[in-house]
Amino acid sequence: MKNHDPGSGSKDFWDDIRDTVREGVREIRVAGDDLAKQARLRMDIFQTERRLKTVYGALGEAAFKLLHENRPVTPEDTAISELAARISYYSDELGRLRKQQQDRDTAPRE
Repeated sequence: MKNHDPGSGSKDFWDDIRDTVREGVREIRVAGDDLAKQARLRMDIFQTERRLKTVYGALGEAAFKLLHENRPVTPEDTAISELAARISYYSDELGRLRKQQQDRDTAPRE
């Protein structure tokens, strides 16, 4: 006849509960990390859009100043060329961030 330990069944029960809780905590941590990454990406997009609008405004001011002084607005002007380069940089960065967001949005969920 087999010796039966009445406490062994409850040990398995508590081990199962502990394992279930640990798995739940791990899933919550992964979901939290994913939400934090999404929020960071949205903030980066917002900040880049704001910077791009600011540079466009500065370009308009620089062009107005040149026109007000009866000078031509050309890419050879240092201020104009620097602002145009910044616009290109922020536009490229915004495109990269939006693509990254689109890739995240269309990626299969686990």
